[in-house]
Amino acid sequence: MGINFLAKPILFSILCSIIFLFLFFTIPSLSEDTAYDTLQKYDFPVGLLPQGVTGFGVEPRTGEFNVSFNDTCNLKVRAFDVTFEKTISGVIIPGNFTKLRGVHARTPTIMLEVTGGIRDGDLVILNAGIIITYRIKVSSLQKSPIDDAAQPNSILSELQIDVDGDR
Repeated sequence: MGINFLAKPILFSILCSIIFLFLFFTIPSLSEDTAYDTLQKYDFPVGLLPQGVTGFGVEPRTGEFNVSFNDTCNLKVRAFDVTFEKTISGVIIPGNFTKLRGVHARTPTIMLEVTGGIRDGDLVILNAGIIITYRIKVSSLQKSPIDDAAQPNSILSELQIDVDGDR
């Protein structure tokens, strides 16, 4: 007794589905966005993150994200020492990110955690502490900075920052 001719298309369909699922879950997607791509999709320049992201995830429904590096990343930006911890996290929506954890700005007299930011025209405005905001021109953030350990003595002198607390 052979297989019923109606059963053959069903078996073929099941076999194709199994192969598709196997390929879908075992072959990495070529179109998977990077952290830098995602920043741009949310209307932020790539230079908000230093080079060297090793892991990234964003939950599309809630905007919760996390970014991983192999190690902490330290940058010298004018009078500021900026540290990105090995893992940073927060919530992002177009033009706004909040609940940021893992990014610190330090001067010789004070250390503040950067807690969020917004895109305002040609500016990115970062919030640190209760009353301090950093205004950075988007044109200054077109490239991702390099960790000072990877490029000693690199100072991002072209970064144009106004600190509202200093006015």
